[in-house]
Amino acid sequence: AGQGTDANFTLRNRVDGQGVEIRYDMYNPTIREIQVLRLEKRLDPHLLYLRDALPEFSHFPFDMTPEPLPAGAEVPVNGVRVVMKKWPWTRKWEGHDLEGIAQLTDLPDWQYINKWRKKNSYEKYDLMKEYREHIPEEEQMEIWQQVKEHKDNIADVRAVERRKKLLQQTGKKT
Repeated sequence: AGQGTDANFTLRNRVDGQGVEIRYDMYNPTIREIQVLRLEKRLDPHLLYLRDALPEFSHFPFDMTPEPLPAGAEVPVNGVRVVMKKWPWTRKWEGHDLEGIAQLTDLPDWQYINKWRKKNSYEKYDLMKEYREHIPEEEQMEIWQQVKEHKDNIADVRAVERRKKLLQQTGKKT
């Protein structure tokens, strides 16, 4: 996280059954070497939910050997979906639409209802929803083209009006 001299990284592991997170500054003079053991992307950009995941999803052995990637190879995506501990958690993960979390099975029913309401609260006002779902894309593209032309015409008319107004103002000053 961060950029330049403010760059930092978080090291997360389980030691003696206890979850440990340590944040280090990237340019800390006490760090002699950083060795990447496995380079991979995750399904989500932030992994804070690992704090509430089962322990096996936050553990790497201390004797892990490096797994180098060939030069120029694309960084693989780790598609593991973590299983969470029993509810309650430190945050409301059900409302974040995180891909890296498996189905939240022990969430109380009222939490699911609140999540659905929050996610779909605008849909009752969306007059175009059913249209977008049932009209073929070709027809939609024609309509969007007409909308674009109309928007361009309005912009041209407004530009002419602004010029007229500016000319009238400069004529009054002289």
